[in-house]
Amino acid sequence: MGISYIDDDEDKPFTLDEDGDVRVEFWVRNDNLVGEVTVSISYDNGLGGSVNGPEEVSVSSGSNETFDADIEDVMVWQKSGDSVGVFEIRGELVSWGSAPAILPSIQNVEANLKVPRLYRLSVELEDINHPVNAGTSISYTMWVENLGNSDDSVADVTLTDNCPLLSYDDTYGTLAERWQDVGAITSRTSTNVDFDISSSHPGRICTIDITVVSSGADSGGLGDRTASDETELDIEAGHIGSAQDNNDAGIGGDDGPNDPDEVVSSNFMPLTSLLAPASILGAAIARRPE
Repeated sequence: MGISYIDDDEDKPFTLDEDGDVRVEFWVRNDNLVGEVTVSISYDNGLGGSVNGPEEVSVSSGSNETFDADIEDVMVWQKSGDSVGVFEIRGELVSWGSAPAILPSIQNVEANLKVPRLYRLSVELEDINHPVNAGTSISYTMWVENLGNSDDSVADVTLTDNCPLLSYDDTYGTLAERWQDVGAITSRTSTNVDFDISSSHPGRICTIDITVVSSGADSGGLGDRTASDETELDIEAGHIGSAQDNNDAGIGGDDGPNDPDEVVSSNFMPLTSLLAPASILGAAIARRPE
């Protein structure tokens, strides 16, 4: 009995996929010239999971037959990338022809199973649970967490929104550069970004989206290349701001007075203006002939 090793090299491990599955092929040979042999098969996987393979095989005289052992559901995301475990197949002779085996005959064969490097990031954008006035700025906290089984970093960040007058402050460099400075993400890591809201921004609920790219998966590794999150920002239209913002928003202009005193004086006539017509009218009435 033996295992069909990769490239016939018993030192080369069988690498599991990201679902924790791999197939190992093994063979049983009957060198006896007379009589079929029946062999019971058992499995032991040091990495856990389950094995779907024959529990008993029969091989005719002078034959060599091949069988499959499907290893499934190893918890690869919870194991360190590149870690190795031993997979063992045990064969015990049950019968030779029609006669049961009298003397025990047992063979064990082994192969190494390798956990792949898996990459998966998660990103979370802080929720601001209150309205924000136009003409102000607001700081968001963003968290990135490594959910893979190997060290990872952020290769790129995309930040978008659906509001016309909302921008983020990149004074300290792009978000991607900031995350690259963080280096390997072994747990949960955060950074902040400031958004500037124009004073002429209309009242609106904006959606802000963030997407990060895993360096490991982007380089061809197994796992998820991107992770995304979104949040909403409730912007309330503010009071009249700077002259430039007013012009951008079409507020003010020359259609009406800007001085409150001028507004008052143009809406209410002076008392003397009201008294003069009344005096003239009174005099006219007094001179009317009897």
